[in-house]
Amino acid sequence: MTEQPHPPKETQYPLDAHMAELYPVVQRLAAAQLRQYAGMTLEPGDLVSQLYIKLQQSEPDRRIGRTHFVSLAVRVIRQLIADHARGRSRQKRGGDQAPLTMTLSGISDEQGSVTRIARFDECLERLERMDAAAAEVVGLKVFGGLSGEEIAEAMGIGSATVTRKWAMARAWLGNELAA
Repeated sequence: MTEQPHPPKETQYPLDAHMAELYPVVQRLAAAQLRQYAGMTLEPGDLVSQLYIKLQQSEPDRRIGRTHFVSLAVRVIRQLIADHARGRSRQKRGGDQAPLTMTLSGISDEQGSVTRIARFDECLERLERMDAAAAEVVGLKVFGGLSGEEIAEAMGIGSATVTRKWAMARAWLGNELAA
C-alpha cells in the first residue's frame, strides 16, 4: 500500500494579513455571488466589510493559511447573503412578528431569488450536518467559483474525492430543492 502524500504546510498568517492581501479576491467573490441574485440590496464592499468584522469577532489573533482563509471567506459570505435574504423576507412579512415556519414547497414564487437563497442555505446547512466535506465542496464551487483541482488543494484531498463529493451533493441538493 502506498502512502498518501500530505499537502505541503502553508505559512500561517493573521487574518488581517490575509484580508489585506486578498481583498481584491474577496471583493470579486462577493460581487460574483451578489450578481447571481436579483433584488439584493447589498454591495460587494459592504459584504466584505461585514466579512472582516465577523472574522475579527470570532478569533482576532487566529493564524491560518491562505487556502483556509479563502474557504472560510466563502463560507462567511454565503452565510451573510443568506442572513440578509432571511432578514428581507422577514421584513416583508411583518418584521417584528414571530417568524412563521414554512415548508420548502409552500414558499411563494413572488419572492424570487431571496427565497431561493434562504432555501439553498437551509439545505446546505443540513448537508453540512450529514457530510461536512461535501458541503464545503459545494461552498467552494458555488460561492467561491473554484475549480475541482483548486478545491482539492484547498481541502487537502484528492480531485477524485472532490468529484464524488460534488456529484453526491449536487444530486442531494437537487432533490431537496425540488421538494
